[in-house]
Amino acid sequence: LEEANLRLSSVQAQAPAPSVTIARVNLDRATAALNSAQEEYDEAADRPWEPAAVLEAYDQALQQAQWNYETAQAQYNLAVQSSHTYSYDVALLEQEVARAELELLWLEEGAAQQLQDVQSAQLAVSRLQAQIGRARLVAPFDGQVISLATQPGSQVRAFQPVAVVGDPAELEVTAQLDEKQIRDVVVGMPATVERANAPGQPIPAEVRQLPRISGPVEDQDPAIHIRLLETEDTTLNVDDVMRVTILVKEAHDVLWLPPQAIRTFEGRRYVVVRDGARQRSVDVTIGVEGEERVEIQAGLEEGQVVVSP
Repeated sequence: LEEANLRLSSVQAQAPAPSVTIARVNLDRATAALNSAQEEYDEAADRPWEPAAVLEAYDQALQQAQWNYETAQAQYNLAVQSSHTYSYDVALLEQEVARAELELLWLEEGAAQQLQDVQSAQLAVSRLQAQIGRARLVAPFDGQVISLATQPGSQVRAFQPVAVVGDPAELEVTAQLDEKQIRDVVVGMPATVERANAPGQPIPAEVRQLPRISGPVEDQDPAIHIRLLETEDTTLNVDDVMRVTILVKEAHDVLWLPPQAIRTFEGRRYVVVRDGARQRSVDVTIGVEGEERVEIQAGLEEGQVVVSP
């Protein structure tokens, strides 16, 4: 009986009311931030002279505020659930204290052992049901588990993300670019996406988000995000390997060579030109560079014969 009373006192000392209050305050802050982001986006949308990049930035801020609000709502729901679980645990321990008192009384009065076994079994069932309830995770919206950051037997901390849930109907492509490539890319640039196992079937797309490498660690994202514009006639799956082409710059009616025809030596770019029976090197000035073609701005004329390595 003394041990049961001590366990009850220990649980009562861990009242979750402060956690509920903190979660409620965070939810109120997230709600206010979401409303503010929505107002800023609406005001920007009413200004037709605003550049598309500015409106896209407001749209991203609104999306981030929406995610923060959904996270705060989920954390508040978890805190409330913990409060309910706390009340249930207290009630269980109060029953345990009452049972201990009855057991003491029955021992003193010689109560039947069968009745004690029934009470013990009922309490064990209640405890197992409480453990199952505390171990259940509920997603804040319908979707599909994209990734899982834990495994059976692993320990996790409260409010630590353990899974990523996404809507498979709203797929997008992420890619890693080097520092030189990312300097030429801006939000809204047109792009095309092809599945690695189905080339020749390009899907129109555009750059939705550039890498975020500043701010809190949980908000950082080193990848560039590509929004697919037309997917009705294409079957895509999560984790499909894609090939992304971003149109950074284009030029028309220009001289061009395949990249392998251009040679470099100590910072000098040149090509080898066939001049009759002789060959000579000619310095060239490079313009737009692509994977298959490189623009020649100066150094060559149409009709000259270039010798590849």
